[in-house]
Amino acid sequence: MTPFGQQLKILRKRKHLTQEQLAIKVGLKQSAIANYEKGQRFPDEQTLIKFAQTLESSLDELLGTGIGYYGVLKDEQVIESGQAFYQKLLQGDEQKALSIVYNNLLYGATSHQIYKYLILSALWKTGQAWSEGHIKIAQEHYISGQIMKILSILGEKLPKKPTLGKTVIGFLPTGEEHIIPLRIFCDLLEQEGVKTFFIGQKLPLEETCQWINQINPDALVLSITQEKSLPSLQQNLKTIEEYCSELKMIMIGGSGLSKTSSIPELGKIRVYTSEDLFGGVEKLLRLMSAPIQSKTE
Repeated sequence: MTPFGQQLKILRKRKHLTQEQLAIKVGLKQSAIANYEKGQRFPDEQTLIKFAQTLESSLDELLGTGIGYYGVLKDEQVIESGQAFYQKLLQGDEQKALSIVYNNLLYGATSHQIYKYLILSALWKTGQAWSEGHIKIAQEHYISGQIMKILSILGEKLPKKPTLGKTVIGFLPTGEEHIIPLRIFCDLLEQEGVKTFFIGQKLPLEETCQWINQINPDALVLSITQEKSLPSLQQNLKTIEEYCSELKMIMIGGSGLSKTSSIPELGKIRVYTSEDLFGGVEKLLRLMSAPIQSKTE
């Protein structure tokens, strides 16, 4: 019996309900309740909410004292779930896709595993399918939208470490379109205790710099995944240097960095890069905890 199945049975009995009575209240068959309690199936988000409401329980209690209760999953197990996750997104079944995410979290998948083997893997497969003509651009946009919704839900569910007293602002350079890697980068920083302002794309840069000066962050994070965005990145850095007078550090991340041989040095602002998303998070955390250096890297 899984933690969810065990909790469902405990909470059902606490309300003095039979499996059949609970099934009627949430609009299911008795066999479905039996399968859930045996750990043979796992419900989608809407069914979980119905269970919690009917049993007057929190989702954390219903899931078995919270995320990651049951154990630690191997990469291969999460990769296998990633195949099903992508197929559910292709089929437009976002509820089942989300339940796959919940199931992995329940059984102990780390946030890195979820982001890498479910979210980013599905994003890459979607882009590949579109470039090869297997799906239409509308479907690619739909899947990206569903992934953004799932990331919002994960942002509320995943545990966060105590605050580090650091602040980061993340946005896309002019012309850059791929927003999800930056969103994941910022979410990972949030989980590490960093206060993050994720402000997205298509921003009037001079006006944005005025706001950045008000926030006075420890770092800016820029994401570059497309080669076509590199020229505008160069100009954006010059604008940031001119208008963000107190800024000390910029981290530029993304696969688009492989298409350039150098990033321009700035006067007082240190510039760092990382093509690897997860490695970039670790690098920025180290840099923000280190003494301020005057040299631009």
